[in-house]
Amino acid sequence: MIVGLKFSSTLTLLIALCLSGSWAFAQPPGVEPSDVELPSEPTAMIANVDGVPILLRDVAETVDNNIQQIIASSGRQPSPEELKMARTALIRRELRKEIQGKMMYRAFVRKMTGTQPQDKRAEMELSITSNVRKMFYEQQVPKLLEQYQLETVSDADAELRKHGSSLEQQERRFVESILGQEFIRGEMEKDPEIPLPDMKFYYEQNTEKFSRNARARWEQLTALFSRFETKQEARDAIIRMGNEAYYGGNVQAVAKRLSQEPLADETSGLHDWTNKGSLASDVLDQQIFSLPVNKLSQIIEDDNGFHIIRVLEREEAGMLSFADAQEEIRKILKDNMQQEQQKNLITDLERKIPVWTIFPEDVPKSKPLENAAVASATTQSLR
Repeated sequence: MIVGLKFSSTLTLLIALCLSGSWAFAQPPGVEPSDVELPSEPTAMIANVDGVPILLRDVAETVDNNIQQIIASSGRQPSPEELKMARTALIRRELRKEIQGKMMYRAFVRKMTGTQPQDKRAEMELSITSNVRKMFYEQQVPKLLEQYQLETVSDADAELRKHGSSLEQQERRFVESILGQEFIRGEMEKDPEIPLPDMKFYYEQNTEKFSRNARARWEQLTALFSRFETKQEARDAIIRMGNEAYYGGNVQAVAKRLSQEPLADETSGLHDWTNKGSLASDVLDQQIFSLPVNKLSQIIEDDNGFHIIRVLEREEAGMLSFADAQEEIRKILKDNMQQEQQKNLITDLERKIPVWTIFPEDVPKSKPLENAAVASATTQSLR
């Protein structure tokens, strides 16, 4: 996700709107209500980024499709006023993301074309984007065909339109995303050095992050009482499993075939790192954190059945040492540094890349899109 626009997905917000019971007061965080009316024509321009228009349909198709899906699944029909407010708010947030993506894309194109004449820049841009479009049809279209079990590109386009998108829209976003991210990668420091004192300070200020609960990994065989007519039959079954595992030496192979623990056939009875106190069975929890490591247990009985376990690894509760935490801290600080770099880069783009939008209050340094033709002409002169 691009730093600076921390929005949850459209679908998540719509679910929240439905569950809240009041669409009218579900204004997205950080977005003040606006008196601007959305245009009615899908092909109307609602933003212009460095001469590249953004049409209403570029953001509205997905929003409208998701709204209809949520309304259908929730069984609650919002009032026209609620629907209008929710749709406008969602389109605004999608427009902000679309503008930011186009800013990065246009920054990449500017970087690659430099001070070439206008006709030369257009030719170079076409060459750059054509290579990425080829990637789209070679990599993404086959995935779409497989996902929807289709055979032709036209079938894929028709299917996407059912979901509020189109092949053209997917291609455009793919191209802009690839080139925009390429711009970000090219401008950011790839492997920033993290000074040791900074890591030490972070460790001392965030001790709660490096405290560890006792945890263990183990293998398990289970005979459930519910699978047998008598408890003795369940005991006989776990004895057979235990004997086979003991003499064959492979608990997981036996668990995959015979254990009655849920999903044992998929997990082979293997339980990855699990914190002490998190198991539903108190009996198993106590045994896992007290038995010797790498030895088959005796038969363990709880409310659900009989079990045999073998603890593979166990770690006691405690504080992770600074030496052991260094790699984790280095990654955290590196991610924070790169996020800050990206945030500053976006701020710089907002200053350099001209943007006109019907919601100028949503994008710093942008101008009102009062006349698309004027915006487009002015943008060309700036370039």
